[in-house]
Amino acid sequence: MAKWKKLKRWKKVTIIIVAVLLLIIGLGAIYINTVLNKVTINDLPNTNEELGIDEEFMGQNGETVNIALFGVDSRNNDIGRSDTIIILSLDYEENKIKLSSIMRDTYVAVEGYGMTKINHAYAYGGPLLSIKTINQNFELDIRDYVYVDFEGLTDIIDEVGGIDITIKDYEISAMKNYGINTAGEHHLDGTQALGYCRIRYQGNGDFERTDRQREVLEVLFNTLDVSDIGEMTGVLNKVLPYVETSYKKGEIVSLMTSVATSNMKTLEQKRFPVDGFCHDSMIDGVYYLVIDQEENNKQLKEFI
Repeated sequence: MAKWKKLKRWKKVTIIIVAVLLLIIGLGAIYINTVLNKVTINDLPNTNEELGIDEEFMGQNGETVNIALFGVDSRNNDIGRSDTIIILSLDYEENKIKLSSIMRDTYVAVEGYGMTKINHAYAYGGPLLSIKTINQNFELDIRDYVYVDFEGLTDIIDEVGGIDITIKDYEISAMKNYGINTAGEHHLDGTQALGYCRIRYQGNGDFERTDRQREVLEVLFNTLDVSDIGEMTGVLNKVLPYVETSYKKGEIVSLMTSVATSNMKTLEQKRFPVDGFCHDSMIDGVYYLVIDQEENNKQLKEFI
């Protein structure tokens, strides 16, 4: 029983990492095929040149598969900048899953557009240019991605009946528009939780905003019972229309199977750039996070 409880908790963590795609493990082949019909499949070029992969860096990560995860806020008819950029690393050698968050204001070279914020790459050229930008600047070998629109978060949270989040004193001003007027623990519906994720100017700016996003996801999926097929069906039907990926159906099933059978029970996460190796800078009146590229690349590779 203890082992089952531990496995159940790990499945929940895994669900977070792959943007709910792993929720369909064990639901049956026919249902899996039906569910995956809701996911948007977007084919990407597969050549190293088109993906920005330098052959010099191929294979340096050993038995690790790196996947780009994008959380995109497409409000106001914008095509969406990647507000959340995470490199998901499946380390089959150490049986670990690793999350490397990249700050969205990081100042990098975007092919065809010069030096700009890394999250602009998604607006300029979608997932392909985003992957290429990550590969070229951080010397990686990413070939695939998973995208989730933030708007889907509202429906998911409402589907599970809301989540409990502790609001800090300095976050109240931003949450008043959502009916939250006091600090302390509150039961948030989907709209309120999304508003909480979007807080940017209270606290430690975008650094803490990223923390809030991870907190909401962790709390959300810790409320899910993966053994409740009815609950999982409702959640999947809500979230999958907001999911887009370069993986084909067969590849998704293969990925799910490999993670489920590899006994990965350790989750590690880290934010890049690391404190002490970046600084704020105003360039032509625009804020950027300028990083020590060489040192951050070294630290990222060591972590992965």
